[in-house]
Amino acid sequence: MVNRDAVLTRAPDVAEQRNRSIQNCQSVYDLLAIMLVRRGQFSMLCESFERSMKFSFEDFHIWFQFALALCCAGKHKRSLQVLKECISMNPGDPLVPLFAAKVCLEYLYKLDEGIQFAHQVISIGDNHHPLCHKGYLILGIGYSLKAEDARLQSDRKQFQKKALDAFYSVEPRDRDEVCEFYIGLQHAVARQIPQALEHVVRALDINCEHRHSYQLLALLCSSNKQYRKALEVINLALRDYPNDNHLLFVKVKLEEYCLGTTEATMTCKQMLQQWKSDFEEERQRLMREPQVERAYSDVRTHYGLDMTDRESVAGSMRAVSRVEHTLSEVASSMTSYVPKIGPHRSWLTQTQIWLQLVELYLTSDETLEADRCVQEASSIFPLSHLVLHMRGRIYEHRREFEEARHYYECAIAINPYHVKSLQHLGLIHHYLGNNSMAEKVLRDAVNADPTSHESW
Repeated sequence: MVNRDAVLTRAPDVAEQRNRSIQNCQSVYDLLAIMLVRRGQFSMLCESFERSMKFSFEDFHIWFQFALALCCAGKHKRSLQVLKECISMNPGDPLVPLFAAKVCLEYLYKLDEGIQFAHQVISIGDNHHPLCHKGYLILGIGYSLKAEDARLQSDRKQFQKKALDAFYSVEPRDRDEVCEFYIGLQHAVARQIPQALEHVVRALDINCEHRHSYQLLALLCSSNKQYRKALEVINLALRDYPNDNHLLFVKVKLEEYCLGTTEATMTCKQMLQQWKSDFEEERQRLMREPQVERAYSDVRTHYGLDMTDRESVAGSMRAVSRVEHTLSEVASSMTSYVPKIGPHRSWLTQTQIWLQLVELYLTSDETLEADRCVQEASSIFPLSHLVLHMRGRIYEHRREFEEARHYYECAIAINPYHVKSLQHLGLIHHYLGNNSMAEKVLRDAVNADPTSHESW
């Protein structure tokens, strides 16, 4: 009805009628958005906003709602284009470039463009608007991601310094737990442990339930050889977040060191049980949804568009993920392999659990169990560089060095910056008597991550 009654002409004599029509349109679309968002019908909402474009020329409210709907539907590239139009309509609103920077950094990994939007947020209103500290925060995140991607040590240090400068530009009274966490994280990456501890404690003082700060605190304690204390921190965090996989993976590593592989293996098996329970709940939820809603959700999760599927990895790792996805599609066309249906993050978590079990079984010299676990991981992502690396680890444990070298080289072919594969390939070349090649590969490992003491 709104589309039918809209006033399309822009003649001056019907300006009042056109303004009233636009106001009615905004009210109707706001109510429609409230209803459809609650049911997860983002695709239908995008179609509705798309039909409204013919009579909402330079109407900031509708265009901004359209951009948010596109982002929720997983159409991030188009959402960014609409956000750029919104910025041109209302250049004095810092919220729009802040959203654009978030889309660039979190979904599209366009770091330079995201940094430009962050600078735009900061420059609005001479640094005196309420969102200025958010602009500095996202600017620091952008520079820290650039530091992760940098291959030269000089570039890496330069971006790390810029990230810290941006974080410290936030006034102390405006620093929340997220800002303090990122300052601590940046100091931790630079191996400045005392400063990192100081800021992560501040983050927990501000919000004692911030799980990322608990995880960082545990890692910092372990870097100081305080493994028992680190395990206590993780157990404390797990009281509030019992099913958080990031915390559980850290707990497995600490239990392996403090309590032995048996306890760590039990935790991994409990994680598998929890994964199965969560996956069944998600499947049952999708079965209870209406047919149209479930079909759209299946499409989004199959292609990795689920909004909960947000990986905090560097750009090179995102590129590796795309390579592995493409190789899996090629493999499925040539063999009987069928890609798993469902959220990509869910299957990735299960794969990580299986690979963690492989490491534990290799430590306890149970190669048969390790081989079974890597087979389970391979059935999910057969061409993952992590799976290929673990296959190499099994052959290296059996002292079958030629086979191990083959799998390490395959893993590096997919991800040339996988440090562990480079390290083990260097050792394999050393075992095979090719010391010049071993030195070359280990130099590549040092260039990829100069802070790894194993490479040195």
